[in-house]
Amino acid sequence: AVDIGVRYTKLLIFDYLIEGIFEAVGAIPDVTGKERVTNIYQVSHEVIEFAVVWVLFAKVEEFDLFWMGVLQLISTLIGLVGFSAVTVKLGWFDPYWEGLTKSFALK
Repeated sequence: AVDIGVRYTKLLIFDYLIEGIFEAVGAIPDVTGKERVTNIYQVSHEVIEFAVVWVLFAKVEEFDLFWMGVLQLISTLIGLVGFSAVTVKLGWFDPYWEGLTKSFALK
């Protein structure tokens, strides 16, 4: 049991790192009047993740805490990439690229 917890924790460290980046990226649209869209995206993402976890725990005997961590990490990566792609495609970051890339923000 301890071994599974240690393996889960190692995955969770990276998940929290990516989640922090996701939160920072999501903060820009939130403070520029796009909070409704970002909230819908984040709630939808969490509901889908919850449903997938529920089904996997119910149907897959080998689905344990470690695989839960793998799922969390993959879900967070997909959420960050998807959200970033949408915000860039819609041009929500256009006014902020210079400040993000030519200052200390992302160096």
